[in-house]
Amino acid sequence: MRQAADFPLFAPPAEWAAEVRGPQTLQPGHTYELDFADPDDSSVYRASVTFDAGQLAALPAGHVLTDRGTMTREAFEDVAREAC
Repeated sequence: MRQAADFPLFAPPAEWAAEVRGPQTLQPGHTYELDFADPDDSSVYRASVTFDAGQLAALPAGHVLTDRGTMTREAFEDVAREAC
């Protein structure tokens, strides 16, 4: 099983093959998309989430944004385990 990972906005770890474009700050009126995949995994694990600055600002502590909306980190980890 893989370990959980944080996805820091505008500061991807050097070992990630990140494609960085545009201003590296949240801009009002813009939509952002985070896509990720594990190319070394035979099942090609990938996910995507789209958000804007308002959604991110309204995110309660301990919650994550997903393609299904906002959920607690624990609920997200349960969904992820079921999907694997």
